[in-house]
Amino acid sequence: MQPHDILHTGLVSGGRYPVTAGTRTRLTVGAQAPVGISGVDGIVDAPRGRQLGLVRNIAVLVNAPASSPLTLVSQVQKALGGHATVIRLVPAEVSTSLPVDATSSSGRPSSYLQLFQESAARYCPGLSWTVLAAIGQIESGDGQNEGPSTAGALGPMQFLPSTWQTWGTDGFGETGPPNIMNPYDAVPSAARLLCADGAASGGSGLRTAIFGYNHAGWYVNEVLTLAGEYAQEG
Repeated sequence: MQPHDILHTGLVSGGRYPVTAGTRTRLTVGAQAPVGISGVDGIVDAPRGRQLGLVRNIAVLVNAPASSPLTLVSQVQKALGGHATVIRLVPAEVSTSLPVDATSSSGRPSSYLQLFQESAARYCPGLSWTVLAAIGQIESGDGQNEGPSTAGALGPMQFLPSTWQTWGTDGFGETGPPNIMNPYDAVPSAARLLCADGAASGGSGLRTAIFGYNHAGWYVNEVLTLAGEYAQEG
């Protein structure tokens, strides 16, 4: 399936409605089912998307000003599935002032949240766990899409195999060669890589480290924005 918005309301199964995209035509509504996201009226498959002149593999959510950005991204990701990447294009104010907790326990994390928190505290004191959590969500949806990416990146933190050769780490009591697909290895490895690039210093050092993880300005802002939202949620 190739999701796209169809900007019409009050649709009835079996009805034919005018749809305007790259071209204008009429489509028959085949079935109705909730997708769990307000503001999305319809979904078309890939052949219809081509007929309408829609850009392949891109879904656009239109006009959701009242929604929490974090909630909205989560809803869209859930509706599209783990294979999809959700990127917010609306400019947002970002800050490098994020909570840091250097307290580390001796136990083994039992959830992704604990894994991000413990990895930051243990493998990069001074790094906010929210940064690891944001990277994990953006890169793989916390392990839902482990690749390979078009660039060949793998695992929950989307390491290139060449980078993994340098930074791959056995974390939290794991043994044997570091496993790029194992979150108990991958998240600590991401913390070490970020730390080596200056993430623990905060400010411009944190921005530089995130840019080093993925060389794109939008990526830095997306990570920091999402990290800030995690921080507000506690």
